[in-house]
Amino acid sequence: MSIINTIDYMLYPTKLAKSYDNFIFLSPHLDDAILSCGELLRYLSKKNKNITVITIFTKALRETISPQGRQFLKRCGYSSSIKLYKDFNLEDEKVLNFLKIKCIHLGYTDAAWRKDKGRKLIYRNPNIQFSGIVSTKDKNLTQKISKDLMKHIGRLKGKKIILGPLSIGGHVDHTIIKKIIDGIKLPKLYWEDYPYNSNKGNIKDYFAKNNQEKLLFKIYKLNYSFKKNLIRFYQSQMKSLFPQGKMRIIREAYYFPKNLTLF
Repeated sequence: MSIINTIDYMLYPTKLAKSYDNFIFLSPHLDDAILSCGELLRYLSKKNKNITVITIFTKALRETISPQGRQFLKRCGYSSSIKLYKDFNLEDEKVLNFLKIKCIHLGYTDAAWRKDKGRKLIYRNPNIQFSGIVSTKDKNLTQKISKDLMKHIGRLKGKKIILGPLSIGGHVDHTIIKKIIDGIKLPKLYWEDYPYNSNKGNIKDYFAKNNQEKLLFKIYKLNYSFKKNLIRFYQSQMKSLFPQGKMRIIREAYYFPKNLTLF
């Protein structure tokens, strides 16, 4: 397969819409699918496709003791993690409802708050959380999430395709979902994780360590104003995502496993 050019920018989205009945987006966090795939979601929704966004890590604990958790709260302008995630969940439901997309929140705890059985933080600092290395203490959690996801996916009828993050940027929650998707025996596509892909070094680092995926297409002609409006649904995140107040949107990019046939 060759990368599409600017003239044929909707070739593969069109082929996807014709080839599959169900599009299942596995979003690590509440804004990941919209941030990374808002334009593709818009296109598939306009085609009246059956779309489900399943978001996995949608919860924080009341007590925020990790430095990255405290920093995240501060950047968002919140003092309460419970209030932040309540608002965050509602924002995600609203934007997906606006797009007429089915929304499922699984309620697992975000890495910045996650603790082991001894009530100690698993990812106690940002370097560990963004290392791309999943702690062995998350093994049981990963297995539980996988079983949970397969129950939801199994209920959907017709030809299915899974979409999820490449895990560019090394966030362990993204890495967990990537590894789970790797093991699902269904057609799959991976998206470049935004905003981590805004740093070209992150993309370079990912592909220096991983060579199992190949670029299928980029959406060269984004509806920038529409995607910006989708992102603005997440008012709780705007200060954190765009601290300078300027929203930078880049082309969405999608990859497929080299050993898999999609069409």
